[in-house]
This record gives sequence, structure tokens and C-alpha cells, in this order.
Amino acid sequence: MRPARILVAALAAATLVVTLGGCAAFDTARDIGRALGGGGSASSGGSSSGSAPGDNVVSDYEDSVDDLEVGDCFQDPDDDLFTSIVDCDTSHDNEVTALVTVGDEDAYPGDDEIATRSDDACLQALVDYDGLDYDSSSLDYSYFTPTRTIWRTGDHTTICFGYDVDYAPLDASFKGARI
Repeated sequence: MRPARILVAALAAATLVVTLGGCAAFDTARDIGRALGGGGSASSGGSSSGSAPGDNVVSDYEDSVDDLEVGDCFQDPDDDLFTSIVDCDTSHDNEVTALVTVGDEDAYPGDDEIATRSDDACLQALVDYDGLDYDSSSLDYSYFTPTRTIWRTGDHTTICFGYDVDYAPLDASFKGARI
């Protein structure tokens, strides 16, 4: 199991969830890798403001993660879960591989169950989108999940996305690229 998958699973088990506008985000393996490796801020692009966490800072990013669609390329979200959706032919951190419905029951199945369903679905989405089996791929995946509150509104969608396993910027879409 890749370290990124172990970290995502550990985060899911601990239910460390950040919420905004109905989406919950597990810290991406990229964020954790940078923190553990001393790589600096987990945010990228225009979100660098020099402010401490918790300060009331307006994001330089313009797009909500809730607006992401399959095939969108985007920068790592900032602390407010806003991002910049960019052309896939320009430098970017992530690409949306699927929007997956992770349940149809009325009652929220719990954070751990949502994480399990999302992990399984997003792994398969990466394989289907890129075209190469996971163990041979130079890509990894993560996801944004619906919160308990948004679940009650009927939105049961997880946003799956892929990124370079070494956290290198991507400069093209990896759809069907088999990388």
C-alpha cells in the first residue's frame, strides 16, 4: 500500500475532516507529504498570503471545490477549500477523475463508511480515467466527500481527483495517458 493511501485511510479513521459548502476534504497526501518532509505550505498558487491559520484572509482563489467537474484541472485548494480551475495544458496540481454517488440512503452512513466508499470508488476512477493499473501508475488519488449536513439535502457526491505521486506539477491532462 502506498504511503499516500495509508495516510488517507488514517485520516479517514480519525475523521479529520475540513468542511465548507457541503464538502469535506481529507488533507491530501500531498499536504501531508509536504508537512512531514518540511516542504513548506500545503497551499499553492495564489493562496500564499503570509497569514497565520485562522486569520480572516480572503482567498486569492476564485473557484469553490464544489464547482469542480470531471476533467477539470486545478491547483491544491487553500485552507478555505477554494481553488483555481486552470487549463490542463498549464501547470496544475490535480485533475478531477470522477464525481461518484457514494450512497442513496436517507440516513448519513458515517464518516468512516463515506471514506471507505469514496476510497474504493476513487481508486477505480483513477484507473479508468488514466487507463493504467494503480500499482504501475505514477499517479495517486484523493477526494472531497459530502458532509453530514449536505447529505441531508440529497447531495451524496464525492469528487475524486488524481495527482502526480511525487507531487510534481502536471502540465497536461492525464486522461487516457496511461502514466
